[in-house]
Amino acid sequence: MKSTNDINEATTEIERTISSLSKSFSKRFNKIWEDFDIVEEGHSPTKRPKAICKHCRKGYSIVSRLGTSHIQCHLEGCNKHLKEIHTEVDQHAYRELVDKAIIKYEYTFTWVEHGRNRDIHISLNKSVEIVSRNTIKVDYMKLLRKLKRNLHSDLKNFLVRFV
Repeated sequence: MKSTNDINEATTEIERTISSLSKSFSKRFNKIWEDFDIVEEGHSPTKRPKAICKHCRKGYSIVSRLGTSHIQCHLEGCNKHLKEIHTEVDQHAYRELVDKAIIKYEYTFTWVEHGRNRDIHISLNKSVEIVSRNTIKVDYMKLLRKLKRNLHSDLKNFLVRFV
């Protein structure tokens, strides 16, 4: 049978563990922690816990007075993280959407070459291939021919029904 002293020591150890777990858990509500692993480097006063980026494995100090801004800054510039976020673009579908926007809103072909327009498209996805006005003009003419054929076919079927 265990002595009272052993039970008290075990209880104290459990309370310390629960206390340390609750302290470390309570500070990890920010979504930023989904991209970092917390590594404890011993229990001496000089060794502090670190946040290790799951994407590039760089380590950052996580002292409470620093907050998370330095970790957030790293994540915004972490190339491996950015590559995981951005997916590939279906270039054909992208160009068709640009053509349809030109048709619907009567934009000029130079609209695709406006600096801010290009910036918007690139900021949405880094893998998008920005096209020139000449390429869009060719795509535009192909789309118009396709629409004309579809309209001609529909009218042909429509006229047959009334004859």
